Amino acid sequence: MKQKKLHVVQRFINKLTLYSIAGTAITLLTACNTIHEIDRTDKAVLAQEGTVGFVRPDKYSFALFGSNSISEHIEIIYENLTQNDAGFPQVELGLRNKGGQKFWDTEAWTLNLSVKTSFYKTSIKHSGPTSAPVYETNWQPLRILKGEQVNYQAICPIKGAKYYQIRLSESL
Repeated sequence: MKQKKLHVVQRFINKLTLYSIAGTAITLLTACNTIHEIDRTDKAVLAQEGTVGFVRPDKYSFALFGSNSISEHIEIIYENLTQNDAGFPQVELGLRNKGGQKFWDTEAWTLNLSVKTSFYKTSIKHSGPTSAPVYETNWQPLRILKGEQVNYQAICPIKGAKYYQIRLSESL
């Protein structure tokens, strides 16, 4: 009788171990998948999009405890489109690295970002850009320590550009 109970307990423990290993493997394997389906964006969603866009990183994504976007770590202090002394459009953007916002993400770490600015003559508010940009900067590196504020500036060498879009991504 004791052996029968012991055998039943061992089978239960073996099944429990097998299920927990399978569950862990499935969770970890789904976290390693970085392929995303591309869908068309709804016009209503695109109309609400701002002039500064954060590209979702794969580097900080994890199944349970990851970041959804670098926008969780970056705070936009100010955003201005002005003309410089020569009359060219100039966009200025103030960014601050506010660090991790979760209780397990408390380390002081540096964000290495890439920034690209596109200037347009036509509006991009409702249906996205309706024409090609008149000027587009190269991807520029931007390094921000935790708690530090950085001032980003881009100048368009073509007069008449009144609209812009800034994209921030992890370091390319």
